[in-house]
Amino acid sequence: MTDVSKLKYGACCLALYVVTALFPVPAQAGLIEYDTVELTSLNKITARTQTFEVKVGETVSFGTISIKPRTCQKSEPIDRPKTAAFLEIWEKKFEESRKWVFSGWMFASSPALSSLDHPVYDVWVKDCLGNTVDVASEDDTEFDSLLDRQSDDDETIKDFMNPEQSDQ
Repeated sequence: MTDVSKLKYGACCLALYVVTALFPVPAQAGLIEYDTVELTSLNKITARTQTFEVKVGETVSFGTISIKPRTCQKSEPIDRPKTAAFLEIWEKKFEESRKWVFSGWMFASSPALSSLDHPVYDVWVKDCLGNTVDVASEDDTEFDSLLDRQSDDDETIKDFMNPEQSDQ
């Protein structure tokens, strides 16, 4: 490796070190899992709306559809509001067997992002209620790997500053 390439490599490492020191990676926002979901449903034909508070794992009916929330998660109060619930929705008409009409995440801040596509009913998540456990915490192993990478960068900078010691 020539002296010029060592110089360029060292300068790049130094720049990377300075940038990571000045602009640390923000911590990921934790999500809190709640045991109750607040849902609103609309019958498009009769214009009837109803708001439900449903426990996670329980089933509620609205007209011919049944809704079962599997989980409800919301960001911590100090973070930007994010509320999402995983819902399973199926329909049972008279003598027919049950038919799945929706299974997935619904977001309170963007109801159209993942919505129930049904000719008669609309369902959307309003909020999560009843605090339980923290489901997304910062991963310690990821933090440790960042620290290891930081110490490797420190060694590279030391080698660049004292090239005669690293050749021995």
